[in-house]
Amino acid sequence: MRTYFVLLLFIIGCSHKKEPTPKDTLFLDKNRDWEHLYAQELKAAIKHEDDAAFYFFWPEYLKALSENNKTAIIRVTD
Repeated sequence: MRTYFVLLLFIIGCSHKKEPTPKDTLFLDKNRDWEHLYAQELKAAIKHEDDAAFYFFWPEYLKALSENNKTAIIRVTD
């Protein structure tokens, strides 16, 4: 009896009611802050001494800055 109850609970508990659709997640270009994301990744690369990550994200960070007409300021301390 206990086995059937556990099996029934497992089957019912793992079901979901609604399938997610692409409409559920809305990405707008104006809401994406790539500059901030790249700055955070660069901080993490510096903190963990990850040269490969730093060299990967640095050009992307500079490109995001030039698109926003800003100058590079990365604060290592938080």
